[in-house]
Amino acid sequence: MAGYRTKRSMKNEALWNFGQSYAAKLLVLVGVVNIIIGGMVLVFFPYDNELYIFVELVWVIFSLIFVYCLTEWKLKRLDEK
Repeated sequence: MAGYRTKRSMKNEALWNFGQSYAAKLLVLVGVVNIIIGGMVLVFFPYDNELYIFVELVWVIFSLIFVYCLTEWKLKRLDEK
């Protein structure tokens, strides 16, 4: 389950529906990419290494910021039409 709730996405029903479906698709894609990246990072950094956790955490934060920015950009373009 996923949900996307921001001030812009709650502006009207059309933006809400678009934001929910678009963000959900991006989150699934990012989840798959995170699994792949996590596997590749495990090859280079042993799990007991604290650098592994740092790299994974930075990647997850970056990917969530990417989803937020891209969804807000699309909502803004849709709202301007």
